Amino acid sequence: MNEDLYKRLYRRLNKKGDVFKLAEIFSIPQEVLFAILSQKIVRKTKRDYHGLKKQSSKLLKQWESGKSLLKISEERKFSPVLVSSFILRENGATKKELREYLHHPYEIEDPRIRKEILEILKEEVVYSPEAAEIQRKNGRTAERKIGEWLDREHVEYITESEARALHEKTPDFLLKSPFSLDEDSIMWVESKASFGDKIQMRGDYHRQLKHYVELFGKGLVIYWHGYIDDSCAVQNFPYDSKILISNSCVVEGEKNV
Repeated sequence: MNEDLYKRLYRRLNKKGDVFKLAEIFSIPQEVLFAILSQKIVRKTKRDYHGLKKQSSKLLKQWESGKSLLKISEERKFSPVLVSSFILRENGATKKELREYLHHPYEIEDPRIRKEILEILKEEVVYSPEAAEIQRKNGRTAERKIGEWLDREHVEYITESEARALHEKTPDFLLKSPFSLDEDSIMWVESKASFGDKIQMRGDYHRQLKHYVELFGKGLVIYWHGYIDDSCAVQNFPYDSKILISNSCVVEGEKNV
């Protein structure tokens, strides 16, 4: 995806409904747009969480005046679940009660709260129990596909959980011997069930990938939902010539994942 298109999509993605509209307009898979939207929501949460939480009493007054939890979150362009947690905690709910609301909404006795919790859960992209489970499932599926690919290529590897006993920082797959990929020899593979924009890639590099290079040598990182300026082919990672990058396009062929 080129950067111009990415910026247009990023600017217009603010809630779940935007995903379906933009997927139809631009013929882009919904999974890619959900990945971009999720990253935008997480960044906004990190930036605005404490400031918005300080306004809990004001948000509660809006809710008490009749405005719904979902409407308030839409006006603030903030996570429905998190906005609701600010309001309901200010209204006297405990953390345990909030967890019960989110995990068992149909058991909520208060009819208004039950109705509005169901509404926010339907629209939440990141912070609901269902969204968290989808993220975990996507991560496991992506790693499973890489493992199956390496098995078909008869490449021996140590998984992340196995490698933790040997190294503090470990990739998802640490290869026992170099594996040749498009004339490059790689020693590790890292799976990212996310979209590789500049912020994501920079963060991944400094948090993890540069350490893998220092410890193990050249490796491959796969962004399953694509990345900016991708071409369905392995390219040099923009922050290190010893890191290769690909997306799911490169692992769909006969020789790949």
